[in-house]
Amino acid sequence: VMYKHRGMAYFARSDYEKALADFRSSAERNPKAFRSHYYVAIVLGVMGNDEESLEAFSRSLELNPYQPFVYMRRAQARYRLGMYTEAIADLDKAVSLGYDKDEERRLRLLIAKKLDSV
Repeated sequence: VMYKHRGMAYFARSDYEKALADFRSSAERNPKAFRSHYYVAIVLGVMGNDEESLEAFSRSLELNPYQPFVYMRRAQARYRLGMYTEAIADLDKAVSLGYDKDEERRLRLLIAKKLDSV
């Protein structure tokens, strides 16, 4: 718990390296802490490491598949990596779990435009 909370403080200060280290420590000490894996993914994404963030999002979802916001964030990472079909599947899952926000609809439109141009 301490690592997770301190990681949040580091993240709020934009000290991403320290935040990532603390979130990883939290996940290592409690491998079933799905939120710690989610926080690792968020920091990695902010740092521009979408490939590794996908792994952490997926680990979080393996531990708790009822996280619509995690599916949404993973869809965003997949979009940035050009994985449009997989991103749509994540958006569909997020919506099926109750995610109803404008950002989901905006991302869906962006993906549709990319798919139309392929």
